[in-house]
Amino acid sequence: MNALTPAKWHIDTLESLCLNDAIKEQAAKRLLAIGLPHARMEHYRYFGIVPLLSKTYRHVKQSVHQVGESDAVEIVDGELTAAPAGLKITLEQVESVDETHYDPVYYLSHMLTPKAIKIVAEGTQEITIRHRVTKPEALIACRIMLDITSGADVTVDERFEADDAADSLLLCGSDLKVQEGGKLRWVRDQESDGNGSAMIASHKVDVETKGALKLGTFDFGSGRILHNYKIDLQEHAQIDASHLLYGDADGQRGNVIVIEHKGTHAHTTQNAKHILKDKARGIFDALIRVDHSGKYAVTHQNARSVLLDNGAYMISKPQLEIYIDELEASHGSTTGQLDPAQVFYLQSRGIAKEEAKKMLIYAFAKDVIETLGIETIEKRLIEKFEKRYTGGAA
Repeated sequence: MNALTPAKWHIDTLESLCLNDAIKEQAAKRLLAIGLPHARMEHYRYFGIVPLLSKTYRHVKQSVHQVGESDAVEIVDGELTAAPAGLKITLEQVESVDETHYDPVYYLSHMLTPKAIKIVAEGTQEITIRHRVTKPEALIACRIMLDITSGADVTVDERFEADDAADSLLLCGSDLKVQEGGKLRWVRDQESDGNGSAMIASHKVDVETKGALKLGTFDFGSGRILHNYKIDLQEHAQIDASHLLYGDADGQRGNVIVIEHKGTHAHTTQNAKHILKDKARGIFDALIRVDHSGKYAVTHQNARSVLLDNGAYMISKPQLEIYIDELEASHGSTTGQLDPAQVFYLQSRGIAKEEAKKMLIYAFAKDVIETLGIETIEKRLIEKFEKRYTGGAA
C-alpha cells in the first residue's frame, strides 16, 4: 500500500493512479474544469473537508480473489468478498462517466476504482448490501453500478456497519439506472462514530421514462459522513425521497442532493427530518431543478430539524430552480427545538418531562421510517434509532 495525501493531489497524480484507461482522460478533463475538492465549494462549505484530505493514508488497492457465497452482497474495505448465488454480479471497468456531475469526488472515486461492482437486477428481487471497513488509516475507493431492468421491481437494503477503522477515508458511491417502467426501493442505513472511518460518497442516478425510485436514507452517529447525489428524471419518472439524520457528539453528517426534471410530467416528493444534539452538525442541501423540457412537473420538498442542545447546528437549504410556468411546486424548512406546548401537554397527562421529550422525538423519527412500507426494515431502523437516542450504538 502506498502513502497518499489527497490535499497534495494534482491532475497528473490522479492520472497516474487511475488504472481505467476508458475514463482517465474524461474524468481528468472534468476535474480540470471544476477543480479538486476544497472548502470553498458550496457543498463542502459546512462539512470540514480540509482536515480529511490533509491526512496521509495508506492506499488500499483492489486485489484479485475468489468471491464467496452469502445471503448478502458483502463489501469489505471496498472489495467484493461474497454474494448470493444466482445474483447477476460482476466486476467491470466503467466505460464512461457523467460529465455533468457537480462533485469532484464522483470523478476521484471512479479514477481510484479499477473495476466497479456491477449488479443487474431483473424481475422482483430483494438485495442486501453490507459494507464493512477494517483497515485503519486507509484510503479506500469503491464504486457500485446497479442496473434495474425494464419492468423490474427491486428492493436494495444497503447497510454500512459500524467500524473502528480509525482515520480511514472512503471515497465511494453508486451509479444507478432505473430503466423504463422499473421500480427501485433503495434504503441506505448508516451508523458510524467518530472513532471509525469517514466517508464522502458521490452518487449518480438516472430514472428513465415511467421509472420510479423510492429513496430512504437513515444516518445516525458522531462520525463524518457526506453523501452527494445527482438524480435525473425523465418523462413521467418519479422519486419519493425520505431522509432521517440523527447526529450526536461532534459529528458532521448530511446529504447534498440535486434532482433534475429533464422530462415532462416528472414527480418529486422529498421529506427530510434531522435531530441533532451535543455539538453535532447536520447538512441538508437539496436542489430541485426543473429544466425547460420538464413541463407539468410536480415537486414538493420539506425539511424539519430539531436541535436538542445549544451547541448543535443545522444547515438546511431546500431549493427550487424553475425555468417553466407549467408545474406544481412547494418547499419549506423549519429549524428549532421541541415544541414546549407539546411537552407541557404530555406533562399535564402525568408524563415526566424527559419521557415526554423522548416520546416526541420517537414520533418525529418514526414518521420518516414508517414511510418505507417494508415492515422488517422499519422495525430494525426503529430499534436502532431508539437505542442510539438512549445512549448506545445499535
